[in-house]
Amino acid sequence: MKGIKNFTANINIIYWIVTVILVVTAAFAVYFSHEWLIKHPFTSITTIIALFGSIVTLKDISNRFQKFLLKVKVILKNSQISLSFNSHFKGDEIIISKFDKLKKLLKSLGNDSNIIYENVYELSISIDGVLLQCSFREYDNEEIYSNKEKYGEIIIFIPQYHAPYVEATCLLENKLLPIVTEIKSQIGYCDEQYTFDVHFMKKHPFIGLYVKELRGKHNVSFNLDFIEKPVIDGLSVESSTKISLKKLSLHTKNLTNLDRLIKKHLFLSGG
Repeated sequence: MKGIKNFTANINIIYWIVTVILVVTAAFAVYFSHEWLIKHPFTSITTIIALFGSIVTLKDISNRFQKFLLKVKVILKNSQISLSFNSHFKGDEIIISKFDKLKKLLKSLGNDSNIIYENVYELSISIDGVLLQCSFREYDNEEIYSNKEKYGEIIIFIPQYHAPYVEATCLLENKLLPIVTEIKSQIGYCDEQYTFDVHFMKKHPFIGLYVKELRGKHNVSFNLDFIEKPVIDGLSVESSTKISLKKLSLHTKNLTNLDRLIKKHLFLSGG
């Protein structure tokens, strides 16, 4: 199980290595067989046309293959992106003592943690190079069915983290999501909301999956906002996705859904 988890966590690096190997192999094949290719021009040309036609056909008829080509392109370019994360946990069981336990947990995570700022209601900490800010708030409880006078809210915020695509996605799977999972496990049952934003330095590289024929250098203002279909029919957990030319934004009320949406829209896997 541990080996499978490590393989999955580093899948983008594996994609990149495999792609580079294939490109280098193809280059060597052409280099060492160029004399044969020159002597048999008709066979060479028809083979190239057939291969090109097959790729174009697959690209048009197979969404999965199109995703693969896009992912290879993005990994090879390895463009700069930035990630940010915001979550809210609310409930009448969320009290200051639970927040204290959460602070102790955060201080114990990672191999290299640094406390930047701390008081009774706030903690700003760097965990293995990832800045995380958490705070506690208390409100009057207006819920008529609750016997608690107050309810609490814990807010977790990870400001923009800038990195190339491959590094950022590995960081997301190996550090950010595990940290958030630990936080949710510590807090327990409550009302939860998650917002995950990705900013692209240039254009959203996967924009063609959502809108076809949006190619070339056009002065286009584009925003797409839609509700995600639940994993299980009838499930009331609502998740939404916002797509623009330079940004991907995911919003959900369930951590499992957040993981699924990240894999679907940023890793181009799952659904």
